[in-house]
Amino acid sequence: GDMGHEPPSELVAPPVGRETEWSVSLSVLSESDGGLACAERLGSELNATFSNSIDPCRRDKFLLHERLKECGLPHCRQRLSERPPDDFELPCVVKPSRGVGSEGVYICRSRRDVDQAFAKLKGTARLGSDSQNSVLLVQHLLEGPEYAVDSSSRLGHHKICAVWKYEKRGVVYLATNLAFGGGEEVDAVCAAVTRALDAIDYANGPAHTEVIVDDAAPTVVESNCRFHNADVPPLISAAG
Repeated sequence: GDMGHEPPSELVAPPVGRETEWSVSLSVLSESDGGLACAERLGSELNATFSNSIDPCRRDKFLLHERLKECGLPHCRQRLSERPPDDFELPCVVKPSRGVGSEGVYICRSRRDVDQAFAKLKGTARLGSDSQNSVLLVQHLLEGPEYAVDSSSRLGHHKICAVWKYEKRGVVYLATNLAFGGGEEVDAVCAAVTRALDAIDYANGPAHTEVIVDDAAPTVVESNCRFHNADVPPLISAAG
C-alpha cells in the first residue's frame, strides 16, 4: 500500500504463538533489519526447509563480537556501558548495539567526544523494539580499507555474490565501488566473511557483511542477514 497506510492483513506476520496461520513455505527471508527476528521465528516455527536457528548475535553488534571472540576470530575490543567510560582506550567508537548504517555511530578521539556521544544517544529509541538505549556499545576503532560483501547461503554453503569497497570520510559513506579483480586482500576479506557466517550459524539466505582490514587482519564489523538493499535497484536497472 501507499506510505502511511497499514499493509494488507494477509501480508502481516502472525503474532507469537500463531505462526502456523501462515502456509508452510520453503524459506522466510527478511528484507530489512527490523524483520530479522520475525523471519527467524517464522522459519523455525514453520519448519521451513531453508531456515536458520534463532540467534540474537545476528542482530546485536556486541553479541556478534563476543561470538567472534569465542570462535577465535578477529574481533573488536568492546564494552557495554551505562555511562561514559574513562578508562577505555582511545580512539573508540560509541554506538547502539542495534543499528543500521552509520546512524548513531560516533568516532571518539577524546574523552569529551565520548561524553558528547553518550549525551546524544542515551535514551534514544532502540532499533527493532519499544525500549530505549539505556546502555551503549563502546568499541575499539578499526581503521583501514573497508569492504561490504554480499553473499548467499544454502544449507551452510556460502557463495560470494559481490565485493564492494567503501569510500568514506569518518562515518559518512561517499561511494561504494565493485572490487574487480580480487587479489590477496579481497580473498582474505571473503574468507573472513565465510568464517563469520559459520560462527553465527547462518546457513540459509542472503547476507551483507561489512569488513575492515585493520593492521592487515580483516575484521568483521557487522553481518546483516538480509539483502544489501542500497545497490539492488541500480544494478537491476543497469542490467535491464
